[in-house]
Amino acid sequence: MKFLNFERGRAEGPEAELVADSSGRIQSPDMALGHGGRFFAQLAFFLRRHITIREALELLEGELSAPGWAEALRRIGGRIDRGETLGSALAELPPPFPRAVLPFVEAMESEGLLVEELEVLAAWPDEGTSDPTALLARIFAHVSILLRGRQTISEALRRATAPGDPEPLKSALRAVSKASILDQSLAEAMGESPGVFSPAVRRMVLQMERNGDAATTFRDLGLALARGWFPADTRRP
Repeated sequence: MKFLNFERGRAEGPEAELVADSSGRIQSPDMALGHGGRFFAQLAFFLRRHITIREALELLEGELSAPGWAEALRRIGGRIDRGETLGSALAELPPPFPRAVLPFVEAMESEGLLVEELEVLAAWPDEGTSDPTALLARIFAHVSILLRGRQTISEALRRATAPGDPEPLKSALRAVSKASILDQSLAEAMGESPGVFSPAVRRMVLQMERNGDAATTFRDLGLALARGWFPADTRRP
């Protein structure tokens, strides 16, 4: 049996995907997530286990090491104590927290779906991120939210793409959004942009087209891409 070697900063044996940071704490694959992504992933973890938002925020004060976050979480807790919603209180979080998610948090709260749906926001990259895999993660997560709102896949793909996204990414998604018009499957359309959609992503979409549940598939793909799985490489044709 091999043990974690903290001095070397990397695990040995079957735990080799775990690494230790400079303080000796183990980092998990979730370290690929941005600051906001880790916050939402951990908050959703607590809420699913029936821990209150207020207690979860207190627990997270010691878990999120980004500058200014512990104090911001204390201020958020205070605002919630005064009766504010989580969606409005999260405006306290400092950059690079992705403020674009705040309307989604408020909608989830108003619909009573915070526990069930909050985790999808872990796929949102931090503000200023230009990595195509992280941006595709955000798009797929947004698509999943729009699909639950009864939009079609074509509509959702168009709405989830932001004007500032890289042109190769926007071009690939425009082509996929037109798949139904061209009598193509989504997986076939994605195959025309192999630099954006990896074989694993295309296979999952093909499975979705055979078995249904598009919202869950796009949600799961968004979270997987946010963790660094199935990376996009828009330098490829």
